[in-house]
Amino acid sequence: MKKKTGISGAMIAGIILVAAIVAFFIANPPQPLDPRDSNSITCSGTADLFLYNLKTGWSNDAKKYWKTGVDPKLLFSVSDYRHLSDGYFKTGTLLFYDYEVNSSTEGGIPIRKHWSIIVDPDADSAKGEKCAIVDLREAE
Repeated sequence: MKKKTGISGAMIAGIILVAAIVAFFIANPPQPLDPRDSNSITCSGTADLFLYNLKTGWSNDAKKYWKTGVDPKLLFSVSDYRHLSDGYFKTGTLLFYDYEVNSSTEGGIPIRKHWSIIVDPDADSAKGEKCAIVDLREAE
């Protein structure tokens, strides 16, 4: 009976394959999603204009920034807002824009909260433009 002491051809091929994959990813590392790409820049205008319309009392115009078929969510009596951050939402295809917003409850009590405006860069709004809002939620 002959004792095997060497490395088999399959093992050598496997090692070469793993080394090639590692070398490829070292030379071409995956790029993080850049929230400042053209979609993000274009869609930031949607988020800003939505809040601007709420601040100026034009809630009917604010609704037009929402994706067709989605029930718009609005904030009451927006008096001021400040952009905090933006980037890609968990799915990697939706963008988020976080704002600190001074507004009020439906009963008129002043509040300041952080809100996330979620935008789909590929969806059409009621205005017929890309970058439609698909959700408004309290920021985490």
